[in-house]
Amino acid sequence: MELETEITGVEIAYYYTCSTQLWLFSHGLAIANSTETEDILIGRILHENKYKREKKEMMNRSKLDVIKLKEKVVVYEYKKGTYKRSHKMQLYFYLYQLKKKGFKNVEGYIIAPKKREKLILNEDIERELEDAMKAIMKIKELPDPPPPQWKSTCKKCAFKEFCFSGKDE
Repeated sequence: MELETEITGVEIAYYYTCSTQLWLFSHGLAIANSTETEDILIGRILHENKYKREKKEMMNRSKLDVIKLKEKVVVYEYKKGTYKRSHKMQLYFYLYQLKKKGFKNVEGYIIAPKKREKLILNEDIERELEDAMKAIMKIKELPDPPPPQWKSTCKKCAFKEFCFSGKDE
């Protein structure tokens, strides 16, 4: 089985955010807690309700927010606020998956309140994704999560209690 079918877009994003978060998510921990976070709830509502006329597709285990099929395939990722490299790499991953499925002309857009950015896959990004997928599989296979490292993103993380319960920030 190819790596891109064993990995989800969310796991790619978590890899670029926090390896502990990736391990916890991939082992099914904190899922109930994560569904209650405001960001995830807003993302789910956007995915289900925004642009209802557009196609929403499932690819392997990844959900694409919106996909248009014409002379090319265009994938949109909507972000509630500012977006980070993890969001870009998640979208690049979707484009990579489409390319592996034989689609030739693919592009993606990240759409955030104050910015819209077009992404086109290139060889350097493909190599980076392939390295990231190998690293993700190694993290997922660990018997225990990697030790947490406090970052500014930890404040809103659904997995915060697993990492820092009983510890001062």
